[in-house]
Amino acid sequence: MGRKDTLAAKSIRKMYEQLNLNQSDIFSKTKLLLGVYRDVVWITLSESARVNEELVYYGEELDSAFVFIWSCLRRIPRNRSLRAVSAPCLRTSGWLI
Repeated sequence: MGRKDTLAAKSIRKMYEQLNLNQSDIFSKTKLLLGVYRDVVWITLSESARVNEELVYYGEELDSAFVFIWSCLRRIPRNRSLRAVSAPCLRTSGWLI
């Protein structure tokens, strides 16, 4: 049995005939779709790796910033407004939110 005479190839040809589809059109559209899909997957993987690296790099600074803000919030009574709470902490820390 040659490659063109395999059971899978016969089944696919029969399916295309039943659905009135042109096999070469489907092949070219599939090839185009897979080419775009490959680029999208590569970009997604590289961007996720970049974001992961930035999270690792800035993670310690963000943790310390949150701890500092939390310590400021604990010192101020709960009934004061958010503006009154955040202004002294931000002025002393230099963080811009």
